[in-house]
Amino acid sequence: MSLSAKLLTIFCFLTLIICLSFHSLATIIPITLAVGELEDAQDLLNNDQEGLVGVEHAISFKLPSDAQHIRSSDYVIVSLYNFDAITLPTSLSGDYLGNPSYSLDEKDIKITGIYLSPGGTLRIVGVTATNPNLEAHFNVTITVSEDEEGAIIKNIIHIQAAAFDGSVTVTASIAPPVASLNISGYSAPDTFITLTENGTTIGTDVADAETGLFSKYLTGLASGNHSITIYGVDNNSLTTSPYTFSVSTPLYQVTSVTGLLLSPTIQIDSTTIVQGDNLIAQGSTIPSGDISLFTESPLSTYYTTADSVGAWSYTIDDTSTYNVGDYRVYALVQNSIGTQSLFSNSLQFSVTASSSATPSPPACSIDQGDLNCDDAVNLIDFSILMYYWGTDSSSADINEDDIVNLIDFSIMMYYWGT
Repeated sequence: MSLSAKLLTIFCFLTLIICLSFHSLATIIPITLAVGELEDAQDLLNNDQEGLVGVEHAISFKLPSDAQHIRSSDYVIVSLYNFDAITLPTSLSGDYLGNPSYSLDEKDIKITGIYLSPGGTLRIVGVTATNPNLEAHFNVTITVSEDEEGAIIKNIIHIQAAAFDGSVTVTASIAPPVASLNISGYSAPDTFITLTENGTTIGTDVADAETGLFSKYLTGLASGNHSITIYGVDNNSLTTSPYTFSVSTPLYQVTSVTGLLLSPTIQIDSTTIVQGDNLIAQGSTIPSGDISLFTESPLSTYYTTADSVGAWSYTIDDTSTYNVGDYRVYALVQNSIGTQSLFSNSLQFSVTASSSATPSPPACSIDQGDLNCDDAVNLIDFSILMYYWGTDSSSADINEDDIVNLIDFSIMMYYWGT
């Protein structure tokens, strides 16, 4: 074999090795796919001339109906990779709630402080930038992330910015014949929320550790009327009163029920107190909520405010004014905009007579019913008997069995008028 033939053989052999190596590398490089993709995303420009300065952007997207909520702690990040001289948005529009905060990190516009439910649309207005010098570089990425750096991605989409040409494109997809329901509200932080229908659990959530916000997206519901009951169990295993509401859910639509306010939880330190003793009621509710505490009957009202984590407590110190008997205690909460919750669960307690005063023994023998020792058994003696009825007072316990009852009454009637 000639030298040139040998060199050609070696060159071919090396080329084959290199090709096989690249093929091997290509098969082991992982491909990362986005967990959830945003819908109907677009970045419309008022001019797509290459290199043009001060071009206006109209950025929008729809959060899929099966996505997680965008919470106030999440970030919407718009990455304009190849655009220059980027300005911050001037406003938002759409279905969001909250107070948006804007920042610019090199080529990334970051928006936080908003709440968007699944199925909602967000439009970002007022962004301007200088166009790239090549139309192929008009690429844009919109990311919903749990962190400011965009490392914990919830939803993402890659699009191409394009000029608005005045035309309208309509797309449609066939949705399944079901209804969806989005429910949100507030309770004590970290409360475990349960949603039921006809006694069956249809969803759960845990209220936010700071704000007490809970939310649940229910899909696959039948159309028509639904009666939903919600209750919560706080960190002390105390339960809110059940909140029941009726809602109609049309097919192919997302119905939202928002702003619910669950009742406070409540417990008391004793179920029996003596007149004049303190009774302590406490529980949990929304942070800084205004508590109204009630006892009855008769009705008495007390007021206090929950602390920053939703804990509340009140000491009832005027029970000396309470008559002997049975009572109930319950509470409600009002938030900063005046919304009131339902009443909490009601607890029972009893007030008994003070034992500080020991009755004096009778001045004579009362074994024949003469309780006032005036040598006559009459209406005065009967009145004394009724006053001590049901007690162990020696002033009226004629038969000395430690209870003033029907037996003592019978003895008095036997000697009546004597």
